[in-house]
Amino acid sequence: IKGVITDAKTGERLPGVAVYLPELSRGAVSGLDGIYWLKQLPEQQLTIQVSYVGYKNIVKTIDVKGLTELNFSMEQSSIGINEVVVSAGRALSKEETPFAIETISPNEIFQTGNITMMDGISSLAGVNQITYGAGIGKPVIRGLSFSRILTIYQGARFENQQWGEDHGLGLNDPGIQRVEVIKGPASLIYGSGAVGGVINIIDEYQAPPGEVKTEFLQNFYLNTLGSKTSIGVKGANEKGFFWNIRPGFESHADYLDGNGRTIGNSRFNNHSIKLAAGLSKEKSSTKISYVYFDQMLGIIEEDEMENSLAGRRNDRQMQLPFQHVKDHLIAVQHSQNFRKGTFKLNLSGHQNIRKEIEDDMEEIDLGLVLSTINLDAKYQLPLTPFADVVMGVQSFFQTNRNMADAHEILMPDADVNDFSVYGLLTKKIKRFSFQGGARYDLRRTYASSTGLVDYVLPGNPESGNMERIFSGFSGSSGITFKATEKVSFKANVASGFRAPDLAELFSNGEHPGTNRFEMGHADFGREQNLEFDLSSRFHTNNLSIEIAGFYNLVNNYIFFNPTNETHNNLTIWKFEQEDVLLTGGEAGFKYNPSFLSRLEITADYSLVYAFSRETGLAVPQIPANRLNNNVKFNFYKAKPIYLNFKTIHVSGQNRVGEHEFSTPGYTLLGAGLSTAVKVKKSITEFNLSVNNLTNRVYFDHLAVTRPFGVPNIGRNVVLSLKFMM
Repeated sequence: IKGVITDAKTGERLPGVAVYLPELSRGAVSGLDGIYWLKQLPEQQLTIQVSYVGYKNIVKTIDVKGLTELNFSMEQSSIGINEVVVSAGRALSKEETPFAIETISPNEIFQTGNITMMDGISSLAGVNQITYGAGIGKPVIRGLSFSRILTIYQGARFENQQWGEDHGLGLNDPGIQRVEVIKGPASLIYGSGAVGGVINIIDEYQAPPGEVKTEFLQNFYLNTLGSKTSIGVKGANEKGFFWNIRPGFESHADYLDGNGRTIGNSRFNNHSIKLAAGLSKEKSSTKISYVYFDQMLGIIEEDEMENSLAGRRNDRQMQLPFQHVKDHLIAVQHSQNFRKGTFKLNLSGHQNIRKEIEDDMEEIDLGLVLSTINLDAKYQLPLTPFADVVMGVQSFFQTNRNMADAHEILMPDADVNDFSVYGLLTKKIKRFSFQGGARYDLRRTYASSTGLVDYVLPGNPESGNMERIFSGFSGSSGITFKATEKVSFKANVASGFRAPDLAELFSNGEHPGTNRFEMGHADFGREQNLEFDLSSRFHTNNLSIEIAGFYNLVNNYIFFNPTNETHNNLTIWKFEQEDVLLTGGEAGFKYNPSFLSRLEITADYSLVYAFSRETGLAVPQIPANRLNNNVKFNFYKAKPIYLNFKTIHVSGQNRVGEHEFSTPGYTLLGAGLSTAVKVKKSITEFNLSVNNLTNRVYFDHLAVTRPFGVPNIGRNVVLSLKFMM
């Protein structure tokens, strides 16, 4: 595809415009003459997105045949709209998909000075995180978390024992293109585990043919005396071969709370490497990736405020207790184009090795090895220029094994086999877009306590073995209506399916990472939910307003509750199951005044209420209402020098579970300064951020350390540098 990109009003050619093909994860940038090239493309129907700061996004569906000439005239607008997303089963603009989808780029995470990628994702409306110190965060979407939220990375399920509060997302932001978050049931497309939503981490685009691209990223964190370094190099030749390598290193000492107190053993460090290579031709594309991620994570003790483990201020060596987590992921992504459709196949192997070391550096207290093989195959068949169907098969095979030298057994050795089939129809009729489909899932879970010391399965079956089979249907049906160029509406109803995870079924032992004795229930039934979503959006060239609401009925909802019982001085926590209701919504706006185009004001508000439909009591571990505000100003029109101020106001959480304590509200202030310098073909970005500007002492309701009386992190000054060429 070749073309010229111009300003619709002046006719001037526009350099630096991003042109993106989401189905292929390929892109290009227009040159100084406004001309762009996209080479080695398949002859098929593709979605193309054209975006440029200060202009309306352009999204079109095109048929690529031979050399396709495609010119674009872009209209000026301060509000970027109509972004293309790929998480809804196929490439669609956000306005066309009935799912509630939010996106965040690594640049947005970079400019806000977040320590982890999860810090950035949790800034989205309707998204929160369960934290354990500064280095561990797991996603919460509209009140749902743990095994109800599925992470997709390198096109595959990223399985890393999501059942644990002290088990974080396990990934970081360098080397990604963006993150797409589905808010609500996505079981139709992704299966069991996506009943609450999906975190889809999309890998960075390959380099343009004949070019080599380099990126260097360096962050410094004053509060934790931390450092994060990432170096990425990628290239491609004119024959379609492409490659990518990106090592990364990160190290943090213990953090300081708002009182200036060192929170002992909150230190963490990690290192990683990502390798990728592939071949892109007109009829097919293949990419092979390998990712290694190694994390060392300190565990904050329950009595930290009385008997602190804090040592020297700059001490970052691991001390007892801590976690050591390793992930190995190999993924193959293949796409084959036929005359009447496209076949995509994703195969992956993932091993998550988790050690929790509590009493002796040479001994493993809890040791688990989770191995997963994933298969995801689908065929997209165009029916008409305005309709297509996707038919897919998904399966994964999983083994969970206790390490032979582990001293504590929390759960049994187990095998999980999962198989599913689904179909998805997308159709456009004038101003309406429809998407709907159905899915069937079948899962077999087999557990064995044979050979395990000091562990018995719940109910203590005589054979020492137990098998559970779960099956169910899920589906989704949604419609979008573009009433005018400025007003659009969405409505969606979706059913999700989730089989209980291994911890919920078979936990029966001490968990060092949370200082608990945890007990599951082997007779739990499957979770099944039905969610109704409604949203509307109004936008002009200077203003965008969006309102969304949801009503989510969950049958057999599984949650964790403490008891008044103890075992070896550890509080016994038991999983319970009830029918619950979650309801709430989000509202947000973005405003660029026409009289002062260098000013940008954004705000969003999110709330969720959750209670048992049987007892009327509140569901535990539900986030408090939150209001985010951000004001951004560009000092110089000709040169980007941005100053921004933000506030995060979190209401007190008084709607708490039966054994849960309420949490007072708080307000955090932040500020940032960023700029970019371009020299020939290189760009250097600088960013200075201050989070928790007033050094507020606060407790987040979802923090695991809140019951310990341990405050969240205090003021953090972050200096970031990014160099690209």
